[in-house]
Amino acid sequence: MTQQNLRTGVLQMLAAMALSGTIGWFVLQSGQSVWNVVFVRCVLGALGLGLYAWWRGLWQT
Repeated sequence: MTQQNLRTGVLQMLAAMALSGTIGWFVLQSGQSVWNVVFVRCVLGALGLGLYAWWRGLWQT
C-alpha cells in the first residue's frame, strides 16, 4: 500500500465518520421524526447513487 493510497483511505474514513456523527444532531435540530429523516436520507442516497452510476456509464446495456 502506497502512502497516497493510505492518505486517501484515511481522508475517506474521516469524511464518512463526520457524516455519520452528524446524523443524530441533524435529527434533533430539524425537529422532524426519525422516520422522516431516514426517508429523506434514503431518497437522497438513491438519487446520488443513481447519478453516479449514470455518470460512470454503469447502466449501459
